[in-house]
Amino acid sequence: MTPKTDHIQLSFLLGLISILFLSVPATALSGKPDEASNGSFADMATAQSREGLYISATFDSNGRLWRLIPTRNHMYVDYSDDFGQNYSKAVQINASSVKIKALAEDRPSIVVDKNGRIMIVYFTNDKQPWTSWFTFSDDHGQTFSTPTLISDHAATARHYQDQLFISPSDRLYHFWYDERNKHNAGKSGATLYFTTTTKPETLKFPNQPLKDSNCECCRMAIDSDIDGYPTIFSRFLLPGSIRDHGIMKVSPAGIISGPTRVTEDLWEIHACPEHGPSLSISENGRYHMTWFTQGSVRQGLFYAWSDQQGAKHSEPMQLGNPTALPSHAYVKALENRVAIIWKEFNGQKTEIKLIQSTDYGENWSSPSTIAESSSASDHPFLITTGKTIFLSWNSLDNGYQLITINPK
Repeated sequence: MTPKTDHIQLSFLLGLISILFLSVPATALSGKPDEASNGSFADMATAQSREGLYISATFDSNGRLWRLIPTRNHMYVDYSDDFGQNYSKAVQINASSVKIKALAEDRPSIVVDKNGRIMIVYFTNDKQPWTSWFTFSDDHGQTFSTPTLISDHAATARHYQDQLFISPSDRLYHFWYDERNKHNAGKSGATLYFTTTTKPETLKFPNQPLKDSNCECCRMAIDSDIDGYPTIFSRFLLPGSIRDHGIMKVSPAGIISGPTRVTEDLWEIHACPEHGPSLSISENGRYHMTWFTQGSVRQGLFYAWSDQQGAKHSEPMQLGNPTALPSHAYVKALENRVAIIWKEFNGQKTEIKLIQSTDYGENWSSPSTIAESSSASDHPFLITTGKTIFLSWNSLDNGYQLITINPK
C-alpha cells in the first residue's frame, strides 16, 4: 500500500469529514472567485484546482512573508511586506506546464536562508506519480533556477513527503520518504532519506538513507534543537502494524540520536492515517510535541513535552472536544511561550482553536476560537518572525489568512 494510490481510508468520522471538505474545488488565495494574489496569476484557470488550497508560507530574516502557491499546472511565489495586507505580483516558477501534485499532508516546501536565498521543493506527475523538484532564487524571488531532481532514483522509485529545513548555521537539509528499498525482504513502510549541503547552487545532492519502516502517509515534523541539529518527530511503522511516534536527531553524517520511540498508544491499523505530528523546541531545549492517535491506550489529539529529547515525556494532555473531531494540531514555541492550534468541526463550520502557555508548557489558557470556515480548508500552521507567532491558514470561503497570535 502506498499513500499515492487509492487505499482504504480510516473508518472514523474524521476521515469522512476531511474527504467531504477536500472534494470542493478551491480558489483560495484571496477569497474572491475572480482574483488570486491581487490578480497577478497569468493562468487563472489553474487557480480553480484543489491544489491551490495548499499554500505554504514562511518569513525571511527581514520579516517578509513568502508564500508558495501550487496550481494545477504551475507553481508560484509571492510576498508581503505588511503581514498579508498586500502581496507582490506572483512569479511563476516552472516554465513548462506540468501536472502539479499537492495535498494538505504532502505539500510543497519553502525556506529562506539568512542571505535571502529562497529554496523550494514541489511535486509533479512525472515518470513516477510523485516526483520532487528543487529550485532556488538568488535575486529575491524575481527569477528561479531550472528545477532539478533530488532523488537519484526519481525515475524508478516513488518519493514524497519532502521537506526542506534550514539550520541556524544556514545549512540546507532536504528530507523525504523513498520507496526504492520497499520490496527488500523484511521492509515495510517507506525509508526516510535526506541530503544536505551548504552550497545548494551546485545542485549536488548525495542521497543518504536514515531509517526504514516509516508510516509513509503521515507528514513528519522537523525543528532545530538548541545544538543546531534538525530533530525529526514522525510516525513509525512498528511490528504488528503499530503506528506510533518516534524521534531522531540528524547531523550531516546521519543520525546522531535515536531513533527513539516516544508514544506508546498501540495504534494498530492497516491503512493510512494521513495525520502527521508537530514538534517545536523551546530555547531551553524542551521538546513540545502534538500527535493524533486511535490506539488501544488512548484516542484523540494530544500534547506532551520532554526535557530528555523524547526519551521520557510529560503525561499526554488531550486537546479539544472529542465530539468535535479535533485534528491537525500544530505547536510553536517562542522564548517561554508555547502556542497550540488545531481544527474542530461544530457540525456546520470548521473552527481553529488556540491555547497558549507562558511557562514552557506547564500551564495553559482555556481554548479560544481564532478563525473559522464553512468551506474546504487546509491544515492550519503556526509561523513566526522570531518575535511574533502567526496563524497561517487557507480556506475556500475566506482565502489565505495570516492572524497574529497575541500573548495571553
